[in-house]
Amino acid sequence: MNRFDLVVFDLDGTLVDSLQDLAASVNFTLMHYGACALSASSIQNFVGDGTQALVQRSFQAAGIESRWQEALPEFLKHYQPHCLSTTRPYPGIPETLQRLHKQVKLAVLTNKPSASTNHILEGLQLRQFFDAIAGGDTFQHRKPDPRGLRSLMKQFDATPKRTLMVGDSQIDMETGRRAGAWTCGVAYGMKSKEICGADAIIDKPRELENMITIT
Repeated sequence: MNRFDLVVFDLDGTLVDSLQDLAASVNFTLMHYGACALSASSIQNFVGDGTQALVQRSFQAAGIESRWQEALPEFLKHYQPHCLSTTRPYPGIPETLQRLHKQVKLAVLTNKPSASTNHILEGLQLRQFFDAIAGGDTFQHRKPDPRGLRSLMKQFDATPKRTLMVGDSQIDMETGRRAGAWTCGVAYGMKSKEICGADAIIDKPRELENMITIT
């Protein structure tokens, strides 16, 4: 029998390694406004709370925070056609998703805009494995607010104790806990060093399969 009815994944840093494309678009936007580029490692610290937070924090780090709002459309204009330049699934993700979607309902819950989220998942041929995709603009409230996750549970008639939230950041763990769901951190992700208090932590996607199905 299955231990879970619904498994909900974060996107950036959990399913896909998107740092270089995000950093490229951030730096393109910064230089467009006359600022110096930031290192990818610096930009990595700003990922996870959505596009607005990413741009605002990057512009603050570059010393031109007052201009981040006017720069946001410029970032999105650059990122959308370039979000698949180097972004790829983490090793083992496609194979794991292919096996899991035959056993449980799978969903994505990310703070990234829906348009970019769907474009990436379709471009990497991962969209077919998911029963629902929720971006940062799908619900009124974004992670770590638990209401988006609760909406997905309601959609699939899954109880909190039969739901697993998988992510690479403390935001994902907090979202899962606040919704009453189980949480699983991925040690390979962009923000994995900040995770604490997860119910489980995995080093490789394949390890999820042992968690989800009781054999």
